[in-house]
Amino acid sequence: MFNLSGKETTEFSKIYEQTKLIRSTTEIFYQNIRMLHYMRTKYVTQEIYDDLYDGILADIELVSSPIDTVIPNTTEYPVVDGVMQVPEDYTVCVLNDTVPEYQRISKRVTADDIKSNVEASHPLNMALVENPNNISTIIDEVFKFWLIRRYFVQIELLHMQQMSQMTPIIEYTVKNITEKDIKNHIVSKKINKEKAFSRLKETIFTPDLGRIKAYYNNAEGIVPNFDVESLLMRLASNITLTSDIYIISAIYHTISFAMNDFAKHNDDAANGKDYELSECEKYVAEVLSKI
Repeated sequence: MFNLSGKETTEFSKIYEQTKLIRSTTEIFYQNIRMLHYMRTKYVTQEIYDDLYDGILADIELVSSPIDTVIPNTTEYPVVDGVMQVPEDYTVCVLNDTVPEYQRISKRVTADDIKSNVEASHPLNMALVENPNNISTIIDEVFKFWLIRRYFVQIELLHMQQMSQMTPIIEYTVKNITEKDIKNHIVSKKINKEKAFSRLKETIFTPDLGRIKAYYNNAEGIVPNFDVESLLMRLASNITLTSDIYIISAIYHTISFAMNDFAKHNDDAANGKDYELSECEKYVAEVLSKI
């Protein structure tokens, strides 16, 4: 266990609860991205979206919540001989065309605009020649790609917010939690997966962990090579106090934060420039990678 004073425990508890809320919000955006990916498109591809619409829709702000934007499919399909006639492109969720972002996009993604800006052989133009009503499907598909792009931006902003929120605990950990403290915390080397996963999911965004793990597993130059996931699992398996997770969360965020500094200083080292490791880099290289 990690020994914290009563004052530190109270302060860190408040911070940790706030970061849990940020983490939960991040998960909502991520799950919506996954649902959007499952929605197959017929006319608009990522390439078409990037080429025609990414720029002209960039000024539209995301104001609607994810739960209001991607909603359950309540369409009532006909029943023939006791069997519901569900179309092949059926999805559990659909896009809400009443949200303000959709309305703004629909005013820019028009049949006239497509005919004026693409060649006759372009897939969107061909879709409109086939059936002018296909414009509604095209708008839906453009909105889908717009949402995915905006949701990724939101996830990055939330990640930065969570990192900022955790700063006091990160600074405390880097200055006060030594290699000896961490080794003393890991009483048992046996990993309790159920216990570890249940605690780590409160603070760790799983897609981020995969990226961080790969970065340190394939370390180059000045970056230390170590198994981030193994370290976190061992730490979480040995939690005995509620406050232990505050320090473990700070360790995870320190490892994540240090990646940008390592990347910059790796380039400096490769180009023969002088550099000085940040406190987070030193902590990762001199303490955490040794556990």
